[in-house]
Amino acid sequence: MSARTVASGAALTIALVGSRAFAQSAPAEGAPPASALPDPLTDQQVPRPVSDEAAPFPSPPRAEVGADVGLVSRPALGEGPVHYPAGWTVGGHVRVDILSWIGARLSGRVENSHSTFDDGALGLASGTRYDQPDLRRISIIGTVEPTWRVTPRLLLYVGVGAGWGRTTAEKLNTSGAESVVLPSRGAVYVEFPFSLGGRFEIVPNFLVVNLSGSASALIDQSGKMVEAYNTPNQTGLLVSVGPFPKQGPSFSLLTGLGILL
Repeated sequence: MSARTVASGAALTIALVGSRAFAQSAPAEGAPPASALPDPLTDQQVPRPVSDEAAPFPSPPRAEVGADVGLVSRPALGEGPVHYPAGWTVGGHVRVDILSWIGARLSGRVENSHSTFDDGALGLASGTRYDQPDLRRISIIGTVEPTWRVTPRLLLYVGVGAGWGRTTAEKLNTSGAESVVLPSRGAVYVEFPFSLGGRFEIVPNFLVVNLSGSASALIDQSGKMVEAYNTPNQTGLLVSVGPFPKQGPSFSLLTGLGILL
C-alpha cells in the first residue's frame, strides 16, 4: 500500500468523525439556543421549582374606620320607682393597630331610651301622671384591645378603657294629682368598659364586619338631672320634685361595618 493511499484513508476518517461530532453538538432544527432557555430560579413555572423562594405576604392594613348600631342597657341604680329600660344606640369608631397583637379604638355613640315611673315617683302625690320624652345620651370611649388573629381574615380581641358621657332629660310635664313642669336637665358620668369582640374581613384588606359586647361600671355621676328640683305646682305652691336615679352597671351589644385603610 502506498503512502498516498494511507494518507487519503486517514483524512477521510478524520472528516467522518468531525462531521458526526458536529451533528451531535448542533441543536435540532427549530429548537432555541441554550442561551435562550429561561432561568429556573426566576421563571414562574407551574409547579414552581423547589429552589424558588415564596414572595413575602403584603403588610396588613393598620387602621379601620366604621359605623356601629346596637342595643344598650343602662338600668337605674337601686330599686326605686323610676326605671330606665334598654334602648338603641348608633355611632362610629376608629381603630388603629399599634402592634400586630394590640390595637387602640376610639368610639363615639348616641343613645336613646325611655323612662317609666311607678305611682308616687319623684316624691309627687299618688295619682300623678308623668310625661317624659325619651332620654338621650352621648358617649365617647377609648379602649386598648389585645388581639388574637385566628386566621388572616378573622381576629378576636379583649378591650379595656375609659369613657365620658352625658344624659339629657327633656322637659317633664306631670298632670293628675300633681301638675308641675321641669325644664330640660342633664347629668354626666365616667365609665370603665370591658369588652369582647371579633372582626371578620368580608372583602380581604378592605371591608369588615364587627360584633362586640361590653359591660361598664359608672362613677362620678352628677348634674341637675340627679338632683332635687323646686318648682311651683298648679296652685302656685313650691313643690320639691325628687331626683332621677343614677345609672347602674351598663351593658351593650353592637354590630357594624368598617373599611380598612
